[in-house]
Amino acid sequence: MHIAVIADQHLMDHFNHEAALQVRQYSTPNTIDIPPDAIFYLLDEETLPGDVSILSGFQCPIIVNAVTTTLDALPLRFSRINAWPGFLQRTLKEVVASETDLDFLKKLYDLLGWQYRFVADQPGMIAARIIAMIINEAWFAYTDGVSSQEAINQAMKLGTNYPYGPFEWGNKIGLKKIATLLIRLSKEQVRYTPAPLLLKNVN
Repeated sequence: MHIAVIADQHLMDHFNHEAALQVRQYSTPNTIDIPPDAIFYLLDEETLPGDVSILSGFQCPIIVNAVTTTLDALPLRFSRINAWPGFLQRTLKEVVASETDLDFLKKLYDLLGWQYRFVADQPGMIAARIIAMIINEAWFAYTDGVSSQEAINQAMKLGTNYPYGPFEWGNKIGLKKIATLLIRLSKEQVRYTPAPLLLKNVN
């Protein structure tokens, strides 16, 4: 099975897979030179709209880094995965898939040696929604003068055994990604309304 992975080197370094699979890295969809059995598009979600038409020309399942974008905005045979910084390294991968390719994707992820869970087609899936909310609440707390960013980071790491504090996590993922997801979620649930100071710090 030939798997095409469109990713930069940092993302590729975290694309763990069984050695028996033929996995090749590409910089763009245009550079794929061998017909693949599946494509992973792990580049930033902002670049996805410009490449959708090219990707949809391939006759195979396509798994895209689409944390905020849901399947109703993507062509048939597209599935979603979270490739935000730090999320590919997670032991359990969250996957959103259409019924069309469900059986194939189960086989694919088993061959990759991944632990995975199919989740509902909603913005942020599960983990990203939780992390975004934690980061947002930390910005509200900081705005209210509860504590410094450093102290909030330390408290969360010591109190919950998280690998990062909320501000560290926000910087690692990128506040623009967090803000984009929160804004999308807040259209349906007001509790996701982004903290004004978080939005102010988006680059």
